[in-house]
This record gives sequence, C-alpha cells and structure tokens, in this order.
Amino acid sequence: MVLDGRYRILATIGTGGSGAVLEAERLTDGKLVALKVLQSSAVGHADFARRLRCEAEVGRSLRHPGIVRCSDEGTLPDHSPYLVMERLRGESLSALLWRLGPLQVPYACAIGARIASVLHTVHAHGYVHRDLKTEHVWLSRGADGGLTVHLLDFGVCLPPDADNRFPDKPNELFGTPGYMSPEQARGDVVDGRSDLFALGVVLFETLTGELPFHGANAAVLLRRTIEERAPYVGALRKDVPQDLAQCLARLLDPEPSARMPNARSTERALLAHGALSASAVQRHARALAAQLHPADESQDPRDPSAQASPTHNLALAAG
Repeated sequence: MVLDGRYRILATIGTGGSGAVLEAERLTDGKLVALKVLQSSAVGHADFARRLRCEAEVGRSLRHPGIVRCSDEGTLPDHSPYLVMERLRGESLSALLWRLGPLQVPYACAIGARIASVLHTVHAHGYVHRDLKTEHVWLSRGADGGLTVHLLDFGVCLPPDADNRFPDKPNELFGTPGYMSPEQARGDVVDGRSDLFALGVVLFETLTGELPFHGANAAVLLRRTIEERAPYVGALRKDVPQDLAQCLARLLDPEPSARMPNARSTERALLAHGALSASAVQRHARALAAQLHPADESQDPRDPSAQASPTHNLALAAG
C-alpha cells in the first residue's frame, strides 16, 4: 500500500489500545520512517484524534535529541490523522527491565539524567507530559555507540494554553496509575513537578524492579498514592548511595513544593551525586547501550509490560 503517493507501508511495528505504529519507506529518498495511526476502533473518536495531533505539535515545536521529530502529517482515507516520525531502533526501558531486572546504579543515573534533560525542555516550553512511565522511555544505541534516550507519547500532555484549547473532561483524569503524582491522582491542577514525581517512580522501578505503590485495581492504587509515602529506596537496596536515595525521596515527596526544584537540578543531581562522576556516568551509558536488544521497536511477545499499564481516562467518581 502506498499512502498519499509518498509512503510505502512495509510492516507493523507495534499496536496499542488506540493506535498503531507502521514502518514505511519515504518514496522521495528511500528513508525508513514510522507512521503513527489510529486503530480502526478509535477512528471517529475526537479525543484520540486530538491526542495524535497534540503529539504532532510537540514533535514539530520542541527541539531536543530525546524528543522524536514529527516530519510530516496527513489524513487517511477514513479521515483519521496520521503522523510521520523518526524510525527508532532499540527497546523500551520497561522491556529492558523485564529482560535484565533492576539495573546497576550508574545505569539508572545515566537514564534518569537524560529523561530529566528532556523534561527540562518540555517544561521550559510550558508543557507537562503527564504520562511518564518506563514504557514511554525508549533506549537505543547511537551511531557513536553511546546511549540515546527518547521520551515518547505526548498524546495526553498538557499544552501551555490547555485551559483555552484542550480542557480535560469534567471528573476525569489522564495518565497511568502507579506513576501518577498524588495531585494528579486527585485530579488537581498539575505542573512540571508532577512529571518529576513520575521520574522518581521510573527511577525507583529501575533500581528495584517494583513500583513504589501497589494495589489490586486502579482505585486502590490511586488512593495509596494519595495517602501513603513511597518507601525509601536506600532501605530496599543497600548499594544505592545515600545522596541518590535522598534525591529520589525528594522526587517522590507527596508535597510538590518539597520535591526537587526543577528538571535541570534533577539532571545535575543524577549526573554528579557523590559516588559517581559525570564522566563515569557517560562510560556506563555506553556500556548499557551495548546491552540493548538488537531487535526493532516491537515488544517482546513475552513482555507483560506491553499491556500491563495502559494510559487511562479515569473517572474520579469511580472510587
């Protein structure tokens, strides 16, 4: 199939609840690209189409090596939108953790610092991601053999002018239980500090293999996030340096004002905490890149994370 006379569809890379990513060849130069489209069940739903267009807006307007560029967009014959994006290789952090288990401290710092760098750009332009989780952190090996980290899926991000353009529906919240900040779980107004909490969750999971909060269902998980304090990572893993454990404790503080001041300060703390120099983090990042799965973006079919924590629209009244 040739789309718009410009893109030859080659294969399906992956599918989700509302979208799919296809591999395509751009006919003008033969370059491989990724096409992001809606699943047939999501076509006609304005909210899903809005998410895709929001992701296109971020991919066009924000410049950072950890944000996938949107090079083109258009409309399919069924009138649903599609995006043309960079074709990534590698694997998600979720898949890597499933395959290798908890990572060494330097590896976690290298990944966390790069995520924080992306968040710095995102927040500087007034956006809030709102759905940071290990499945949305993409790891690949750069041309120089180093580690490349992308933050994916800005479909439910909060734009700078959200009150005027993309208001959330009454009594609903967006995100993934287990990664949401307490204020996000309550349905309160959120800012970049909510993403910093989610980064703390990602780092906690990267170091321990578990989420800081557990629950039999989304409602219980949200309630525990709101009412409980995250465990101290230093008590669960003795090789985590004290200053790094304290950094994570600040990121996971239930009170936004008590967290790390911003993404840039978080990046610096992860790069230069007392037990590891910035140059050492870079060396470990290269070593981690060498361990990445050689396959492409497709999830390992055995990987339970592929369906474990989908992004939800959650009604607050659900309990």
